[in-house]
Amino acid sequence: ESEEESEAEEEPALRLPVVDFFEIVKRFVQPEEHAQLDEMQRRYVSRELDQQQLRAELRGVAGTARREAAEAEAAAEAEAGREATRAAFFVLLLLFLLLIILLQVLPISISTEAVAVAAVVVVAAEEGARREGEAKAAAEEVARREAEAKAAAQERARRVAEDRAEAAERAQRAAEAA
Repeated sequence: ESEEESEAEEEPALRLPVVDFFEIVKRFVQPEEHAQLDEMQRRYVSRELDQQQLRAELRGVAGTARREAAEAEAAAEAEAGREATRAAFFVLLLLFLLLIILLQVLPISISTEAVAVAAVVVVAAEEGARREGEAKAAAEEVARREAEAKAAAQERARRVAEDRAEAAERAQRAAEAA
């Protein structure tokens, strides 16, 4: 899979909440840092920064703990939005089912257009729920990739530390031999 295809797959999950994410980050930083965050957001949206570069710059401005707190709050807000969408979908579905039951029980004459409109509403709600599921799957994939990148970075740091320790031992042995 090419890099362009993987970026295209990630784009909806990354671009959709970026404005909300920066607003949340602003809650955790000093007001004088807001202009810097706005500039970062502009550069990220215009693709001057990729996600990894954005995270590195955010660490510099917000610090790791504040950035993680902002990400956690953004995830909680996104989950609350998904729950609200789910609830709205089920309410619409129940209303549609009630309409169908009423049409069968009561001697009411209703136009074909009204039934078609009700069907369109249910289909639209189903489409919203499907897109929500796709967005959640994309967010989970991004989280999985971030965890893999973090693990890889920790492994690289461990190897560098081992290499440095080994080099220090060789230098000490060379100094002792001399």
